[in-house]
Amino acid sequence: MERLDACLVCGHRSTDAKDRYARRDDVVVACPECGLLYANPQYTPEELVGLYKRDYYDEGDTLEGTFRSEEHTANRVLYQTVLRDLFRRYPRLGEPADGRARRVLDYGCGPGYFLAECREAGFEPTGIEFSRIAARYAEERLGVRVLVDPDSALGELPDAHYDLVTAWAVIEHTRRPRDVLGRLVAKLVPGGVLCLTLPNLRCWRYLLERGRWFNIANPTHLVFFSEGGIRRLLAELGMGRIVRPVFWGGRPGFGFSANLLQYCVRVAGLGSDLRLYAERPCSKG
Repeated sequence: MERLDACLVCGHRSTDAKDRYARRDDVVVACPECGLLYANPQYTPEELVGLYKRDYYDEGDTLEGTFRSEEHTANRVLYQTVLRDLFRRYPRLGEPADGRARRVLDYGCGPGYFLAECREAGFEPTGIEFSRIAARYAEERLGVRVLVDPDSALGELPDAHYDLVTAWAVIEHTRRPRDVLGRLVAKLVPGGVLCLTLPNLRCWRYLLERGRWFNIANPTHLVFFSEGGIRRLLAELGMGRIVRPVFWGGRPGFGFSANLLQYCVRVAGLGSDLRLYAERPCSKG
Protein backbone atom coordinates (compact mmCIF):
# COMPACT_ATOMS: atom_id res chain seq x y z
CA MET A 1 0.00 0.00 0.00
CA GLU A 2 1.11 3.57 -0.68
CA ARG A 3 0.20 6.36 1.73
CA LEU A 4 -0.67 9.65 0.06
CA ASP A 5 0.66 12.95 1.36
CA ALA A 6 -1.68 15.14 -0.69
CA CYS A 7 -5.02 15.22 -2.48
CA LEU A 8 -4.83 13.69 -5.96
CA VAL A 9 -6.57 16.67 -7.56
CA CYS A 10 -5.79 19.89 -5.71
CA GLY A 11 -2.66 18.87 -3.82
CA HIS A 12 -3.97 19.87 -0.37
CA ARG A 13 -2.16 17.97 2.40
CA SER A 14 -3.82 14.70 3.29
CA THR A 15 -3.34 15.19 7.03
CA ASP A 16 -6.27 17.64 6.90
CA ALA A 17 -8.56 15.16 5.13
CA LYS A 18 -11.54 13.86 7.08
CA ASP A 19 -12.14 10.11 7.39
CA ARG A 20 -15.42 9.09 5.79
CA TYR A 21 -15.54 5.32 5.25
CA ALA A 22 -13.23 2.64 6.61
CA ARG A 23 -12.68 -0.24 4.19
CA ARG A 24 -10.69 -3.45 4.64
CA ASP A 25 -7.31 -2.07 3.57
CA ASP A 26 -7.83 1.69 3.41
CA VAL A 27 -9.99 4.63 4.42
CA VAL A 28 -11.99 6.81 2.04
CA VAL A 29 -11.23 10.39 3.09
CA ALA A 30 -12.60 13.77 2.04
CA CYS A 31 -10.35 16.63 0.93
CA PRO A 32 -11.38 19.83 2.77
CA GLU A 33 -10.20 21.98 -0.14
CA CYS A 34 -11.78 20.47 -3.27
CA GLY A 35 -14.16 17.88 -1.80
CA LEU A 36 -12.62 14.87 -3.57
CA LEU A 37 -13.16 11.54 -1.84
CA TYR A 38 -10.11 9.32 -2.19
CA ALA A 39 -8.71 6.14 -0.72
CA ASN A 40 -5.71 6.50 1.56
CA PRO A 41 -3.51 4.52 1.59
CA GLN A 42 -3.84 3.23 -1.97
CA TYR A 43 -2.93 -0.06 -3.58
CA THR A 44 0.25 -0.11 -5.63
CA PRO A 45 -0.08 -0.98 -9.34
CA GLU A 46 1.20 -4.48 -8.58
CA GLU A 47 -1.42 -5.00 -5.87
CA LEU A 48 -4.16 -3.79 -8.18
CA VAL A 49 -3.24 -6.48 -10.71
CA GLY A 50 -4.41 -9.19 -8.34
CA LEU A 51 -7.64 -7.36 -7.53
CA TYR A 52 -8.55 -6.91 -11.18
CA LYS A 53 -7.85 -10.55 -11.97
CA ARG A 54 -10.08 -11.58 -9.07
CA ASP A 55 -12.91 -9.06 -9.40
CA TYR A 56 -13.13 -8.23 -13.12
CA TYR A 57 -11.46 -10.69 -15.50
CA ASP A 58 -10.53 -14.30 -14.96
CA GLU A 59 -7.07 -14.51 -16.51
CA GLY A 60 -7.48 -18.28 -16.66
CA ASP A 61 -10.59 -18.03 -18.85
CA THR A 62 -10.33 -19.07 -22.47
CA LEU A 63 -11.38 -16.99 -25.42
CA GLU A 64 -13.39 -19.95 -26.66
CA GLY A 65 -15.78 -19.47 -23.73
CA THR A 66 -18.61 -17.00 -23.43
CA PHE A 67 -16.30 -14.39 -21.82
CA ARG A 68 -18.99 -12.06 -20.46
CA SER A 69 -21.10 -12.35 -23.61
CA GLU A 70 -24.24 -11.73 -21.54
CA GLU A 71 -22.78 -8.36 -20.54
CA HIS A 72 -22.17 -7.57 -24.21
CA THR A 73 -25.74 -8.40 -25.14
CA ALA A 74 -27.17 -6.45 -22.21
CA ASN A 75 -25.15 -3.33 -23.00
CA ARG A 76 -25.47 -3.18 -26.78
CA VAL A 77 -28.71 -1.23 -26.54
CA LEU A 78 -27.03 1.26 -24.19
CA TYR A 79 -24.00 1.65 -26.47
CA GLN A 80 -26.21 2.29 -29.48
CA THR A 81 -28.36 4.74 -27.52
CA VAL A 82 -25.26 6.65 -26.39
CA LEU A 83 -23.93 6.89 -29.94
CA ARG A 84 -27.26 8.19 -31.25
CA ASP A 85 -27.26 10.79 -28.48
CA LEU A 86 -23.71 11.85 -29.34
CA PHE A 87 -24.50 12.19 -33.04
CA ARG A 88 -27.54 14.29 -32.22
CA ARG A 89 -25.59 16.63 -29.94
CA TYR A 90 -22.42 16.75 -32.04
CA PRO A 91 -23.31 16.32 -35.74
CA ARG A 92 -19.66 16.69 -36.78
CA LEU A 93 -18.96 13.31 -35.15
CA GLY A 94 -21.08 11.82 -37.91
CA GLU A 95 -19.54 13.70 -40.81
CA PRO A 96 -16.08 15.22 -40.21
CA ALA A 97 -15.55 18.33 -42.30
CA ASP A 98 -12.18 17.26 -43.73
CA GLY A 99 -13.45 13.89 -44.96
CA ARG A 100 -10.95 11.79 -43.01
CA ALA A 101 -11.89 8.74 -40.99
CA ARG A 102 -13.45 9.48 -37.62
CA ARG A 103 -11.37 8.15 -34.75
CA VAL A 104 -12.41 7.01 -31.27
CA LEU A 105 -10.21 6.12 -28.30
CA ASP A 106 -11.81 4.16 -25.45
CA TYR A 107 -9.70 4.26 -22.27
CA GLY A 108 -10.38 1.17 -20.18
CA CYS A 109 -12.23 -0.51 -23.04
CA GLY A 110 -12.54 -3.98 -21.48
CA PRO A 111 -13.33 -6.63 -24.11
CA GLY A 112 -13.98 -3.91 -26.71
CA TYR A 113 -17.75 -4.13 -26.90
CA PHE A 114 -18.32 -0.35 -27.10
CA LEU A 115 -15.56 -0.02 -29.71
CA ALA A 116 -17.24 -2.69 -31.84
CA GLU A 117 -20.41 -0.57 -31.89
CA CYS A 118 -18.33 2.50 -32.75
CA ARG A 119 -16.82 0.67 -35.72
CA GLU A 120 -20.31 -0.22 -36.93
CA ALA A 121 -21.13 3.49 -36.71
CA GLY A 122 -18.18 4.39 -38.93
CA PHE A 123 -15.38 5.12 -36.46
CA GLU A 124 -11.80 3.89 -36.60
CA PRO A 125 -11.54 2.35 -33.09
CA THR A 126 -8.60 2.13 -30.69
CA GLY A 127 -8.73 0.88 -27.12
CA ILE A 128 -6.51 0.95 -24.05
CA GLU A 129 -7.03 -1.80 -21.49
CA PHE A 130 -5.36 -3.07 -18.32
CA SER A 131 -6.44 -6.72 -18.64
CA ARG A 132 -4.48 -8.71 -21.19
CA ILE A 133 -7.19 -11.33 -21.65
CA ALA A 134 -9.81 -8.65 -22.25
CA ALA A 135 -7.51 -6.99 -24.79
CA ARG A 136 -6.92 -10.35 -26.51
CA TYR A 137 -10.65 -10.90 -26.75
CA ALA A 138 -11.16 -7.47 -28.31
CA GLU A 139 -8.44 -8.05 -30.89
CA GLU A 140 -8.97 -11.74 -31.71
CA ARG A 141 -12.76 -11.99 -31.50
CA LEU A 142 -13.89 -8.47 -32.39
CA GLY A 143 -10.98 -7.28 -34.54
CA VAL A 144 -10.48 -4.12 -32.46
CA ARG A 145 -7.03 -2.67 -31.87
CA VAL A 146 -6.28 -2.54 -28.13
CA LEU A 147 -3.10 -1.48 -26.35
CA VAL A 148 -2.26 -2.83 -22.91
CA ASP A 149 -0.43 -1.04 -20.09
CA PRO A 150 -2.39 2.24 -19.93
CA ASP A 151 0.53 4.45 -18.90
CA SER A 152 2.81 3.50 -21.77
CA ALA A 153 -0.08 3.35 -24.24
CA LEU A 154 -1.04 6.95 -23.59
CA GLY A 155 2.54 7.91 -24.35
CA GLU A 156 2.59 5.98 -27.62
CA LEU A 157 -0.60 7.37 -29.13
CA PRO A 158 -0.50 10.75 -30.91
CA ASP A 159 -1.96 13.91 -29.41
CA ALA A 160 -4.72 15.89 -31.17
CA HIS A 161 -5.72 12.76 -33.10
CA TYR A 162 -9.12 11.51 -31.87
CA ASP A 163 -12.57 12.95 -32.50
CA LEU A 164 -14.05 11.07 -29.55
CA VAL A 165 -12.35 9.89 -26.36
CA THR A 166 -14.33 7.85 -23.84
CA ALA A 167 -13.65 6.61 -20.31
CA TRP A 168 -16.68 4.67 -19.18
CA ALA A 169 -16.60 3.81 -15.46
CA VAL A 170 -12.80 3.96 -15.33
CA ILE A 171 -11.64 7.26 -13.79
CA GLU A 172 -12.62 6.04 -10.33
CA HIS A 173 -10.03 3.27 -10.75
CA THR A 174 -7.13 5.61 -11.51
CA ARG A 175 -4.38 6.38 -9.03
CA ARG A 176 -3.64 9.76 -10.63
CA PRO A 177 -6.96 11.06 -12.03
CA ARG A 178 -5.79 14.59 -12.83
CA ASP A 179 -2.85 13.31 -14.87
CA VAL A 180 -4.95 10.69 -16.68
CA LEU A 181 -7.68 13.16 -17.62
CA GLY A 182 -5.10 15.69 -18.79
CA ARG A 183 -3.51 13.11 -21.07
CA LEU A 184 -6.89 12.04 -22.45
CA VAL A 185 -7.82 15.66 -23.20
CA ALA A 186 -4.53 16.02 -25.10
CA LYS A 187 -5.55 13.16 -27.43
CA LEU A 188 -8.58 15.08 -28.71
CA VAL A 189 -8.59 17.10 -31.89
CA PRO A 190 -9.86 20.68 -31.48
CA GLY A 191 -13.62 20.34 -31.27
CA GLY A 192 -13.30 16.72 -30.12
CA VAL A 193 -15.55 15.29 -27.39
CA LEU A 194 -14.60 13.61 -24.12
CA CYS A 195 -17.20 11.30 -22.54
CA LEU A 196 -17.08 10.08 -18.95
CA THR A 197 -19.14 8.07 -16.54
CA LEU A 198 -18.26 8.06 -12.85
CA PRO A 199 -20.00 6.97 -9.63
CA ASN A 200 -22.64 9.57 -8.85
CA LEU A 201 -22.40 10.94 -5.31
CA ARG A 202 -25.99 12.20 -5.64
CA CYS A 203 -27.27 8.67 -6.32
CA TRP A 204 -30.30 7.82 -4.19
CA ARG A 205 -28.65 4.58 -3.09
CA TYR A 206 -25.51 6.39 -1.93
CA LEU A 207 -27.62 8.88 0.00
CA LEU A 208 -29.21 5.92 1.83
CA GLU A 209 -26.34 3.45 2.08
CA ARG A 210 -23.24 5.68 2.30
CA GLY A 211 -20.23 3.43 2.94
CA ARG A 212 -22.24 0.31 2.07
CA TRP A 213 -22.99 1.59 -1.44
CA PHE A 214 -21.49 -0.84 -3.96
CA ASN A 215 -19.32 1.84 -5.58
CA ILE A 216 -17.79 2.89 -2.26
CA ALA A 217 -17.36 -0.73 -1.14
CA ASN A 218 -15.49 -1.69 -4.34
CA PRO A 219 -11.80 -1.84 -3.29
CA THR A 220 -10.57 -0.92 -6.79
CA HIS A 221 -12.47 2.38 -6.69
CA LEU A 222 -9.88 4.88 -5.50
CA VAL A 223 -11.39 8.32 -6.20
CA PHE A 224 -14.92 9.76 -6.10
CA PHE A 225 -15.80 13.12 -7.66
CA SER A 226 -18.83 15.27 -7.02
CA GLU A 227 -20.36 16.71 -10.18
CA GLY A 228 -19.05 20.14 -9.25
CA GLY A 229 -15.59 18.73 -8.61
CA ILE A 230 -15.24 16.94 -11.94
CA ARG A 231 -16.64 19.95 -13.80
CA ARG A 232 -14.04 22.21 -12.17
CA LEU A 233 -11.24 19.83 -13.05
CA LEU A 234 -12.34 19.53 -16.68
CA ALA A 235 -12.54 23.32 -16.94
CA GLU A 236 -9.03 23.62 -15.47
CA LEU A 237 -7.83 21.18 -18.13
CA GLY A 238 -9.21 23.47 -20.83
CA MET A 239 -12.46 21.71 -21.65
CA GLY A 240 -15.59 23.67 -22.53
CA ARG A 241 -19.35 23.13 -22.98
CA ILE A 242 -19.56 20.52 -20.24
CA VAL A 243 -23.00 18.90 -20.20
CA ARG A 244 -24.76 16.16 -18.27
CA PRO A 245 -26.76 14.35 -20.95
CA VAL A 246 -30.13 12.81 -20.23
CA PHE A 247 -31.61 10.39 -22.72
CA TRP A 248 -34.51 7.97 -22.92
CA GLY A 249 -33.96 4.23 -22.87
CA GLY A 250 -30.75 2.26 -23.14
CA ARG A 251 -31.81 -0.82 -21.15
CA PRO A 252 -32.97 -3.96 -23.00
CA GLY A 253 -36.31 -5.37 -21.95
CA PHE A 254 -37.57 -2.18 -20.32
CA GLY A 255 -41.18 -1.33 -21.04
CA PHE A 256 -42.65 2.16 -21.08
CA SER A 257 -43.18 2.41 -17.33
CA ALA A 258 -39.66 1.25 -16.46
CA ASN A 259 -38.13 3.57 -19.06
CA LEU A 260 -40.18 6.47 -17.71
CA LEU A 261 -39.03 5.81 -14.15
CA GLN A 262 -35.41 5.50 -15.29
CA TYR A 263 -35.69 8.73 -17.28
CA CYS A 264 -37.10 10.61 -14.28
CA VAL A 265 -34.25 9.32 -12.08
CA ARG A 266 -31.75 10.51 -14.71
CA VAL A 267 -33.36 13.94 -15.00
CA ALA A 268 -33.21 14.32 -11.21
CA GLY A 269 -29.52 13.30 -11.23
CA LEU A 270 -30.15 10.45 -8.78
CA GLY A 271 -28.89 7.51 -10.84
CA SER A 272 -25.80 5.48 -9.97
CA ASP A 273 -23.76 6.91 -12.86
CA LEU A 274 -22.71 10.50 -13.46
CA ARG A 275 -22.40 10.92 -17.23
CA LEU A 276 -20.69 13.98 -18.69
CA TYR A 277 -19.68 15.18 -22.15
CA ALA A 278 -17.10 17.94 -22.66
CA GLU A 279 -15.59 19.55 -25.76
CA ARG A 280 -12.03 20.56 -26.46
CA PRO A 281 -12.33 24.13 -27.77
CA CYS A 282 -11.38 24.78 -31.37
CA SER A 283 -8.26 26.84 -31.95
CA LYS A 284 -8.89 30.54 -32.28
CA GLY A 285 -8.10 32.41 -35.39
